[in-house]
Amino acid sequence: MHDTKTTTNPISGWYSRAVPINEPFTPTRASLAFASSVSARSGSSLTAAFFSPDIVVDARGVVMRMHSDDWNALNALTRRAVTEPPGSDSSYNHWRIKHEITCRPIDYVYAATDSAGNNQLKQVSVYGFSYNHDVLRYPVGEYATLHPVPKELFGLVREARSGYKWASGDQEFLNKVQMVMV
Repeated sequence: MHDTKTTTNPISGWYSRAVPINEPFTPTRASLAFASSVSARSGSSLTAAFFSPDIVVDARGVVMRMHSDDWNALNALTRRAVTEPPGSDSSYNHWRIKHEITCRPIDYVYAATDSAGNNQLKQVSVYGFSYNHDVLRYPVGEYATLHPVPKELFGLVREARSGYKWASGDQEFLNKVQMVMV
């Protein structure tokens, strides 16, 4: 379920500005900067994986080069999302949106951190993300609504799912991308 996003963030539209590349690309854990995935009843799938210095692999496995301003801003926002909000100091930074029905997808963002050279991934996740509905099921610290940083981030990374249909795209390549996230 994708809702209509209303934002004035200058990063909005980053996906439409990214340019597909036709050169070979090999994803590596060392170059992984951050990634996003979604887990739903139908299974889990990649939303996007972002590799330094400016490469993104979308949900269909399309490899693109991002504009440097978009890359830098989205990378900075990701870093803020895994460090700023309450609970970000734990390994499990989870926000749960209040919904009338259950079994909503969980969106994840993983940011690579160089912890003693191990390139570990720190996560933030949102159950039932909706850009237009952000009331939390349970307050997190002083927040009764989704913190604005992860809210903006999840709205933006979802652009990489534009036109995605379940299990579409280059599954073999997507599996390689997902393996560097493990």
